[in-house]
Amino acid sequence: MSWSLSLFLIGVLGGVASAQDLPDGWSAPSPGPISSAPWWTSFDDPTLSALLEEGLAQNGDLVAFNARVEQSDALARQSLAGVLPSLSVDVSTSTAPLDSLGFTFGLDLTAQPDAPEVYHSGSGYLKANVPVDLWGKSTQTWIASRHDAAGMAGDRDAQLIALATRIGQAWFDLELARERLLLVEEQVAANEELLNIVQRRYDEGLITSLDLLQQQRQVATVRAQLPAANANVRVATLQLNTLLGRPGATTVPEGGEGLPSLPPRPGLGSPEDLLTTRPDLRAAASDELAAAARRKAAVRALAPALTLTGQVGYQGIYISELNLQDLWGVGVALSVPIFSGGRNLGGAQAAQATERAAEATYGQLMLTATQEVEEALAREESAALTLDAVRTQERAAKASYDESRAQYERGLVDHLTVLSSLSTYQQAQVSSLSAERDLLVARIQLHDALGGTWTESVLAAQAGGQP
Repeated sequence: MSWSLSLFLIGVLGGVASAQDLPDGWSAPSPGPISSAPWWTSFDDPTLSALLEEGLAQNGDLVAFNARVEQSDALARQSLAGVLPSLSVDVSTSTAPLDSLGFTFGLDLTAQPDAPEVYHSGSGYLKANVPVDLWGKSTQTWIASRHDAAGMAGDRDAQLIALATRIGQAWFDLELARERLLLVEEQVAANEELLNIVQRRYDEGLITSLDLLQQQRQVATVRAQLPAANANVRVATLQLNTLLGRPGATTVPEGGEGLPSLPPRPGLGSPEDLLTTRPDLRAAASDELAAAARRKAAVRALAPALTLTGQVGYQGIYISELNLQDLWGVGVALSVPIFSGGRNLGGAQAAQATERAAEATYGQLMLTATQEVEEALAREESAALTLDAVRTQERAAKASYDESRAQYERGLVDHLTVLSSLSTYQQAQVSSLSAERDLLVARIQLHDALGGTWTESVLAAQAGGQP
């Protein structure tokens, strides 16, 4: 059943929070509907796509969720037994002293000539039980279990989206760590190049030893950042491997291209679209419907229960020879609850409270979902503005450094001026990298907040690849 049809039935059945509780639109322009394609395809990064495909297939947490979905489906099928007939074959046999049989009828069967010491008896029946669900209690229990299974599938899809977000962030963190390592190496080379200039001017007697010592200290300071930069790469690699379900020492493929460019903003759809694209909302809606069905089942448990029974078979006894007799029978069992110590009434009251809690949870979750989208939009806008400002600062810092170094070589400024401009430029480079990563992560978080129906295609592809 499609989610659109499910939502139609939800509206008919009632009991769930209304889409009217959602805002009419977003604070930012929406260029189109929410895409059904996996969000990472928009980044055009083959390595990222390969890592996500791997991680979504073998991450241990997701494998466990898939198992729980299968368990919920099996429990739903099991609950169907309450509304279906049951059929069984019952066979029994026994051996006993013959005098015990005679005692039942006041006879001494062992006194007869050639009487055996024991006798054998047995029976075989085909039995059927047909529950008559007059009030729909068992049917509502089965309906609740189906909604439970749908809710677990929604939870699994939410886990899938969250895992994709974490893998994407971990990959960008690794790329950032690699870029920072390269940057530190470049900054060491730049400071060593400046040290050569300072050394030459010192050898020419144009400056004092203090300038030379200061520049040597600066080279050592920047070089000291290399161990931490290398460690950051290793840590980011371990974190990514853990999410991928790989052994910690496994090497992650080199990206080669660094942090990707930010793709165009995706379609935002409307707030109402979140009801179908956010699996946590789908799960919450299913949970509420399950609670409503259990409330109905609990109330109907106060009504009488009716069961039809029937059996047909043979009964036999063997003393000196085998004697068989055909047997059959039908019956009706009626159970009328009168007093159960408050169990049924308490169960109905508890089910009603559970339904109210599920309804409140769903309504609050809808508000939270819209808040997360708005927050993601705000973070992306802020990150974009920050990146523009930092890049402007980086360009200005580079121009200042280039000019101060040229003037220093001509003896127009002192060493502290060029050293300060170099430090400012190098710090701006670091800030620019961080801002670039923050903008990419903000985009991933926007995709996360929007959800997406791409989970269906990913799960279908994984199922198709299984033996």
